[in-house]
Amino acid sequence: MLRNRGEHGGQVFLDPELLRKLLSSTGLGRNSQGGFFRHKRDADGHALLVGHTGSSGTNCWIDFETDTIGIMLT
Repeated sequence: MLRNRGEHGGQVFLDPELLRKLLSSTGLGRNSQGGFFRHKRDADGHALLVGHTGSSGTNCWIDFETDTIGIMLT
């Protein structure tokens, strides 16, 4: 859903504006938002690379520039 801006198979499931807000900075923290850590942002502050880590060593990330998703389970 994040990768396709809320759309799948030509149908919108999540509002693109909601996704933008989910990955935008708030007063709580500049890099953390919506459970994701924003590793890279564009000049306007939109997320280009986001990730999430778990307490047991798991790691996942989405790179919007290269359309790559990585998941590491340990």
